[in-house]
Amino acid sequence: MKDEFNAMVEMYEILGNNAVKPIAYRDIDGEIKGYGIVKGEYWMEKIDGPTLNEIIDNEGATYSKARLDGIKNQIHFIKNKLKQANFEHGDVGPHNIFIERKTNKVKLFDASGMKPGETKLKYNEDEDDEDDETQFNNIINNLDNILRSR
Repeated sequence: MKDEFNAMVEMYEILGNNAVKPIAYRDIDGEIKGYGIVKGEYWMEKIDGPTLNEIIDNEGATYSKARLDGIKNQIHFIKNKLKQANFEHGDVGPHNIFIERKTNKVKLFDASGMKPGETKLKYNEDEDDEDDETQFNNIINNLDNILRSR
């Protein structure tokens, strides 16, 4: 759990406001907390808004073309920043991308596939797994399809 938190701190240092901000981590001796079987807990910035998954499932019904295009541009920015830093997220998907309701700011979450300082996945090293670039491109293609349908 602490490695996951530290990976999210590293991702936040790379992306700044385009990542969900890690707030604090606390180790809990002997007590099981969190999802699954992990020791410790951490707190993250609260995001007021949907995941990109919710937007795509709804075909962007409540979003203008300009707003969807802005989301797409921010995803390109995030993809390029992580690539420049040689940071492989490991689970880039619409379920880990949040859109702030008021500001339309795109925020990436969950670097659980990484350990701090690593540039390769901690697990799931199967050749069948898609890399970040492929996952980002799939998301961008989904947004392009929604934009073309308007």
